[in-house]
Amino acid sequence: MRVWGMVLGALLYPGVTLAQWAPLLVWTDGPQGAANVVTVGAQKDGVVDPYVTVYVALRYFASPVVNWPVTLDFSDCSDIELCTAQPHHSPTVYPAPAVGWHCENRTVTVLTSADGNAVFRIAGGATNNGSNSAGHTSPCARVLWPETVSGTPVDRGAETVAAPDENWSGGINPADLSAFQSDQYGSYRARSDLNGSGTINNADAGLMLAYKNSGNATQTCQTNPCEEMPPGPQSRTPMSMSTWGRVKVIYQ
Repeated sequence: MRVWGMVLGALLYPGVTLAQWAPLLVWTDGPQGAANVVTVGAQKDGVVDPYVTVYVALRYFASPVVNWPVTLDFSDCSDIELCTAQPHHSPTVYPAPAVGWHCENRTVTVLTSADGNAVFRIAGGATNNGSNSAGHTSPCARVLWPETVSGTPVDRGAETVAAPDENWSGGINPADLSAFQSDQYGSYRARSDLNGSGTINNADAGLMLAYKNSGNATQTCQTNPCEEMPPGPQSRTPMSMSTWGRVKVIYQ
């Protein structure tokens, strides 16, 4: 049975919203898969490591929500760097819910696909200098989506951010393994919690080796970090969202 009325109501009538969202569900592909963690990664020849593909499942009750904007906001992640050029996300000068990568705001917004999943593949790393340097110790990537397709994004909670390119230099290499160990045997730093378990242990060490040995993470950013972008307008192609025919919720 297909139900369209409530979705169209949410789009056309401000008093009607999609309120009954399922609990937040986020996971990273990774070498073994990891729930409740957002991973940013290195790249090879301008292609971001497929292991760091991140999914956010959007459900209304138990049904997938299609063509709905979902945003990851990294503005609270003090030790996470994001690349100015995001090979898998087009740049935008408009804030969410506009689709694209907003460098200044440190947000990435994508539309959910036919299965109700928003798919991210984000280039970035951490600022671990190898001495268990300061970093976030709790979930810092905010996950947001609006109540109506063109509405203001609503904060739905935060997720841990992992970054196997620990020192954000030269892709994943032995220096990153050493930096990882400084977190494993030092104070907890979420950037090294690659499986999102809340601890950093040999399971995470195994994932670090898998990321390194995959051959897909040999380069760090090929452009400057966001913080080094010149002030003023940036030469980006504005992205905007259409507002008709984009949304449908399917009940099986």
